[in-house]
Amino acid sequence: MATDKDTQLAQDIIAQQINIFRFSAGEQQRVLRILKRMEEDLVGQLLHANLTDISREDKARLLSQAQAVIEQYYGDMSEASTIGLEGLARTEAQATADALDRAFQGHIVPALPTETYFKRLVDKTMIQGATNADWWSRQSTNYQWQFQTEISQGLAQGETNAQLIQRVRGKAVGYKVVDGERVYEYAGGLMQKARAAAAAEVQTAVQTVAATARRDTFQANSDVIKGIRQVSTLDGHTTVICVAYSGAKWTLEYVPITPTTLAYNGGVPRHWNCRSVEVPITKTFRELGIDIPEFQASTRAASGGPVSAKTEFADYLKQRGPAFTNDLLGPGRAQLWHDGKITLQQLLDQNGRPLTLDELRKRYGQ
Repeated sequence: MATDKDTQLAQDIIAQQINIFRFSAGEQQRVLRILKRMEEDLVGQLLHANLTDISREDKARLLSQAQAVIEQYYGDMSEASTIGLEGLARTEAQATADALDRAFQGHIVPALPTETYFKRLVDKTMIQGATNADWWSRQSTNYQWQFQTEISQGLAQGETNAQLIQRVRGKAVGYKVVDGERVYEYAGGLMQKARAAAAAEVQTAVQTVAATARRDTFQANSDVIKGIRQVSTLDGHTTVICVAYSGAKWTLEYVPITPTTLAYNGGVPRHWNCRSVEVPITKTFRELGIDIPEFQASTRAASGGPVSAKTEFADYLKQRGPAFTNDLLGPGRAQLWHDGKITLQQLLDQNGRPLTLDELRKRYGQ
């Protein structure tokens, strides 16, 4: 059972998560501006290329020049991302320490990770299996290959400069007037895929570094923190993975605390674009030898209005009703849960992999 002090901590950390989403949006805009400059350079190369009876050597030169442009801009995005993430790590650790100070009403002095830790965090943190720098390098390689493939196909089909540019930029779908001039917007093409991949990388990197800094600040304060709990966003966009993990608890050694049965598996973010957050389970004032009472719980935001910060996802689904649950989980999974044949944790196997409806029925249907 969470103490009211833990509830206040959860509330503060969830509020800080909103600031992280805003930071992520700003970082996404920064890398998208770099991508826009890359697009303009690539389009400029194609616009001025002489494609009439283009020789093999000229084609190789065109593709080599484009490759150099792509490498340069993805390197710029990687560098900009790293600088932003280093600042984020310091900010998030300090915000977590400040939340601990408020929760304990000034009766403790929260500890922070060392300055060396912050300098190394971004370089060593694994984001869905790779470092931040590795992800940008992979995106650069993927885009180079896609660009070469599209342009080679277009040249083989005798396409014009404008047709090749459309393969890269996409089709114009509208425009807006900026300072009296039309600025066209495009959809499709290689750049739309590049923008989506870059935005996903930024958001997941931001969430991973913030969660790691927060988690390591918990570890630095293990004298007053005894565990962690996952809080999943309460709305219809939450994945099955985070529905199942909502409310799960572990020790600081990442051992499940009853009734949690799911393995920690690295914690949040649990997937690309994950919005879940981890909050601390603190020792009570009495356990710390401080003779003051715990204070009362507050509320947290959710789709459909504020709910108690203690609300678990199962309670939230009951409040929202069958239609919402069917839409979120799918009718088959929802029916198994409504019938009491599965818990939300049993939507996953012990490796944190979502079970199919057939697998769930075989395991729990009877």
